[in-house]
Amino acid sequence: MNTKLFVTGIVVAAFIAGLLNTPVPETLGEPWKYRLVIAERKIIQLAAGVQSFVTSKSYTASVRQLRHQSSSFFSLFNSVESKTTNATYTTFDGVSVLVYTPLSKSKHLQPAFIYIHGGGKAYGSIALYEGLTRQFAERLQIPVVSVEYRLSPENPMLSDFEDCLKATVWFMKHSRKFGVDNKRIAIGGDSAGGSLSAAVSQHVHDQTDLPDLAFQVLLYPNTQVIDLHLPSHQIYRHHFKEGGFLSVHAIAIFAGLYFKQSYDKPFVKTMTASNHTIPALKAHPEWKKCLDHELVPKELRNPKYYTPWKADETGNDAFWDTYGNLIQDVRTNPGLREDLKNLPPAFVATCDLDSLRDDGIIYAKRLETAGVPVKLINYEGAFHAITWLGGLSHVMEFATGKQMINDIVAHIRETLKINQ
Repeated sequence: MNTKLFVTGIVVAAFIAGLLNTPVPETLGEPWKYRLVIAERKIIQLAAGVQSFVTSKSYTASVRQLRHQSSSFFSLFNSVESKTTNATYTTFDGVSVLVYTPLSKSKHLQPAFIYIHGGGKAYGSIALYEGLTRQFAERLQIPVVSVEYRLSPENPMLSDFEDCLKATVWFMKHSRKFGVDNKRIAIGGDSAGGSLSAAVSQHVHDQTDLPDLAFQVLLYPNTQVIDLHLPSHQIYRHHFKEGGFLSVHAIAIFAGLYFKQSYDKPFVKTMTASNHTIPALKAHPEWKKCLDHELVPKELRNPKYYTPWKADETGNDAFWDTYGNLIQDVRTNPGLREDLKNLPPAFVATCDLDSLRDDGIIYAKRLETAGVPVKLINYEGAFHAITWLGGLSHVMEFATGKQMINDIVAHIRETLKINQ
């Protein structure tokens, strides 16, 4: 048998299967482009799975292979070349960063934007996000810092937070070296990067020797893993089952890689069923306030797909005894912080067809209740990772993702008073 022909046949079959068997809700914009992206993603996952099976059967090896295959494929679209900015790889307090600076120098101190990439804290890199961060740098014409943080499962829990905090604090303390006013620094990120941006904003706020960050840009952030039974989780299951860009099952896998530094089937099964806490916690007034389903607009809680949870319905004492303190740590789940007063103003973008939609909505509503200026936009027909795809290539750019990037740029300009 011709091995190359056989492998090619498998790849083609996987691609066609990805095109034809991808669930697509009626409200999703540009459905065939979405099918194409999902098919490409499945091929990358297949290639990584085959490679890791041949070389090593460990799940950590498969994670590394998926990173490698993703980098190899998507690097075809990225380039650090720009006509309006310089891009320099360096380190801030030992943390790798990519710093963009405008070619035209300003006589005055400028604002800046720190960006933290997504990827479930197990995937993603400054290289994979170079297209998006370069776009921000070119359009804003201010210094932009993209942070490379340590990933799971190779590194212990909170390595990611520690790296992002170290890089942010170092930049704030040395901002004049880059011609930056440390009172006008914004921070932002998508998915896990949105979670880290929120957590770093909170921690910087609590430090007395630094000014607050000026603005936080939270793109479909994953702010908690206590409640995986939110309306958006349930609606996602209806639309995508265990497919799409970020299923509840995938969230549970990422959580296991992060909290256990391994893939553990019982852990994933328990969390996917949202049976990983205890009834007493679900009934506690403070936790109910942090995870109040009523904060999600009524029109987004369609009773056709959504049923409220009951405090006494599910629970797992043994699981909670082992992982409860980790899951409640606000450095990794910033949506559980009780006091949100005086945090930086925020732009929160959520995607209507994203499992994490309600994480962002609830956190935005709680910030607003605490008196923090917030602009919340829920983008209809949008799905998880839509802005990152737009940063990769115009071929993968969706109209809704393009609008989201336009809105981010506009709100950063307005809040940081760029060119005013």
